[in-house]
Amino acid sequence: MQSGDDRVLRDMNREYTVSDFERIVRMFRERFPDSTLSTDIICGYHSDDEESFENTVRLIERTEPEIINITRFSPRPFTKDFGSKTPPSNVMGRWSRALTELHREISARKMASLVGRTEAIIFAERGGKQGTTVGRDSAYRPVVVPGEYPLYGEAQVEVVDSTETYLVGRVI
Repeated sequence: MQSGDDRVLRDMNREYTVSDFERIVRMFRERFPDSTLSTDIICGYHSDDEESFENTVRLIERTEPEIINITRFSPRPFTKDFGSKTPPSNVMGRWSRALTELHREISARKMASLVGRTEAIIFAERGGKQGTTVGRDSAYRPVVVPGEYPLYGEAQVEVVDSTETYLVGRVI
């Protein structure tokens, strides 16, 4: 999505609008209700201002992406925007922190709503904590399971807890 503001999207030379993005997300969510939506946000493009930032916040609230890659704009040599002045770094930092916090709230709520579900997972990696294995469900959400299981093996798990970034499962 990169920005929730049509003016900024035009300035970025994007060939889509906010309403195009919302329509695609709506159709995707209707067809695949248990899916994971990932998007990028470019924070602090040279034409960003408080209004465009608020428009981006509102779009995130409406579409609730599960994964958001928030990147501060950095002008690149040999592009039309290289000489353009960007918003002050303290403003970009404030915007970036606010977007990160909003994403954390959305993610925590969505993860918590899955507690009690039974999921099929494929074990993908060793856990960060000793004696755990991380699997992925059909929507690519990470599920941490106590115990060491063969990588690429499958299991049915009950989701027994959640954090803002992963689910905790128990093999059943």
